[in-house]
Amino acid sequence: MQSSNEQAETKKRKAGAKDDSKKLKMQKAEEKKVGLTLNAPVKCVEILHVKGMLMLGCVKEVTDFEVTVSLPSGLQGFLSIKNICDSYTKLLSEQLDSADTEEICSLPHLFYPGMVLRCVVAKLDVTKRGSLSIQLSINPKLVNKSLTPSSNCLKTSIKPVLSACVESVEDYGYIIDIGVSGTKAFLSKESLKFKHNNLKVGQYLTSQVEEVKNDGRMVQLSANPTTTAQTCAEPKQGWNLTTLLPGLLVKVTKHGLILDFLSSFNGQVDFLHMEPEQASSYTKGLQVNARVLYIEPQTRLVGMSLRSHLIHLETGIEPFPAGRERIGEVVKECKMTAMHHLSGGVLELPDKTLAFVHRNHLKESNEQANENRVFAQPEHICRILDFSPMEQIHFATLRRSVIGKPFYRYHDLQAGQVVEGTVSVLLSHGMVVHLSDHIKGLVPRTHLSDIVLQNPEKKYMEGMKVKCRVLSVEAENKKLYLTRKKTLVESSLPLFLSYNDTRPGRVSHGYIVSVKDFGCIVRFYNGVKGLVPLSELSSEPIVRPEDIFYVGQVVKAKVLQCDPEKGKMVLSFKAVIHAVLPMSHLSDHMSNCPLLWESLQEGDIISKLICSTASHLKTLTKKPTVRWSLEEGVVAKDFSDITVGLQLVGWIKNIMPYGVFVEFPYGLFGLAPKSAMTDKFIRDTTNTFQVGQTVIAKVTNLDEEKRRFLVTLKISEVISPQGDAQTRLINGLQERRAVTEMLVMKGMCEVN
Repeated sequence: MQSSNEQAETKKRKAGAKDDSKKLKMQKAEEKKVGLTLNAPVKCVEILHVKGMLMLGCVKEVTDFEVTVSLPSGLQGFLSIKNICDSYTKLLSEQLDSADTEEICSLPHLFYPGMVLRCVVAKLDVTKRGSLSIQLSINPKLVNKSLTPSSNCLKTSIKPVLSACVESVEDYGYIIDIGVSGTKAFLSKESLKFKHNNLKVGQYLTSQVEEVKNDGRMVQLSANPTTTAQTCAEPKQGWNLTTLLPGLLVKVTKHGLILDFLSSFNGQVDFLHMEPEQASSYTKGLQVNARVLYIEPQTRLVGMSLRSHLIHLETGIEPFPAGRERIGEVVKECKMTAMHHLSGGVLELPDKTLAFVHRNHLKESNEQANENRVFAQPEHICRILDFSPMEQIHFATLRRSVIGKPFYRYHDLQAGQVVEGTVSVLLSHGMVVHLSDHIKGLVPRTHLSDIVLQNPEKKYMEGMKVKCRVLSVEAENKKLYLTRKKTLVESSLPLFLSYNDTRPGRVSHGYIVSVKDFGCIVRFYNGVKGLVPLSELSSEPIVRPEDIFYVGQVVKAKVLQCDPEKGKMVLSFKAVIHAVLPMSHLSDHMSNCPLLWESLQEGDIISKLICSTASHLKTLTKKPTVRWSLEEGVVAKDFSDITVGLQLVGWIKNIMPYGVFVEFPYGLFGLAPKSAMTDKFIRDTTNTFQVGQTVIAKVTNLDEEKRRFLVTLKISEVISPQGDAQTRLINGLQERRAVTEMLVMKGMCEVN
């Protein structure tokens, strides 16, 4: 017996079927005229990805916290660790709250590439790059939410196939969550036909109902992959549009792209889910098996597949293309064999394999679509972008702008390689950089600059093009770590990519990862690291290394000893580059500079220094305002970065009768004419500023041909941060007091 809701649904469906019968007859008549070929102007299945839509998916990649899932029509979704099932979420919470050091059961323990899943669209997000992100869930309470203990599919003697997750592990089997409220399901260990029978809490499985007791409140399950994959859904099980599940195997009657199944259902199949011989012709009324791919209740759309790899799911789906890895490959002499005007085209590669080109990739983004012209061309050059496990076909592009750009693959990347990418998102622990649509790397927070940035969002913006150097790459796990430290990116010294590269006497750039009482640990590339003992930190004795060195600091180190077999290395900082620290760069306040200069003695350690030039001869500065501008990235590194209205921090380099020259970091110079020096009229420029004085300048004029620019130093035209003048005054007074006290302690001056 059907419930009242199911009866109403059946009536509505039958009424809809009658209304659509004329359209179906017309469509069949058209198919008789033109035949069902790949080039026929048929309507393609357009999926409306609304929240709650059910889809069949295939696991593509698994990381500790997220599963990438291949979906029909070449789409991709993401399954978060929080969207597995209630029991798994509870287990994770308990493990985090517990002091037990037992390893947390992460997603790689539960999922593997090629695994087939029934998913529900939990959320649709738009990423910061503007692309659609489909968030999925396999929680049985959402996937099987329309099922109840009284549903016909839980009462019939014909055994239906349902999605499930392990809720708990018992002595003789497993309590299974099938998402049906008020129903307890049990799976015995004896009934399992897996290679590994030790299932874990949260494990996903496709199970078959063996026995139903107590009006649906108790269910006995089995999980034989061969049986569940080949079990057909039957009309007598009472399936309706709200209870229909993706992944069900059904017998269908073919009418071109329209399929009849379960007595009163209509389904659709697109050309990507037909075998080539099925797509070129069909036998009217032929009954075959098909797999349900997705159900969209709002449009009453059911997508199906006739492809053999989806009909036979006993061993899952092949997640990777057969043969060599082809993603990123540029292929010439390709022929367009079919054009589907609402979807895209099919290319035949020289080795006779097929690739699909989405209609957006048939042309450049700024060109008008002309599918007929593309189809008429005898040959094409394409770049393979991805592989869809669900369709078992490569996806390619004809865009010249994409084909001509560098295309990175994890297996091709090597530590030490300089790459270019686009800033995707800033996180608390670093910055994600996309090298291509499929390759992304992480720049750890300590690697965003040569110095640790307090506010990286002021220096980096999403969409910004950046140059990085690869620190390490794990191709199998698709993990890529990059550095933006300018010294490392531009270093011309030998790179230590392995311990075999670290012969005694060789010098290379590295970065400090740990500062200990006994010295510093320096890392290079691919995890190569060495120890700089306390005695090798400096030519002068150092008592507290943490007062001088910091984590993330770029250093030049010389190899003293190395044992490649044991992976141990001893380094030295004593072979350092000498740099110049002008007296005028000891402070923002010129009156304090002579006092600070007098307080210094040979062997003193000077902290809080930063390099202000890009030339071979390094010039250091201790000016707080200049240091702030360098740390926050409020600088111009090249003349091409100069724009009218830009404000920069610099210092007076030369004073001339007609104005003053202002020097900025990275060796840039600007002229402040006499009329732009102050708000007051001045006769003598020498009485207004001192050489070395810190100033804030605003660019007013730019001569790109002669590579010169003018600036103004007028207070009325330069926007100074609120409270900046007061802060600098207070810092100057505190600096004066500190240096005076230091001189008194050294006996170099008397207290008044």
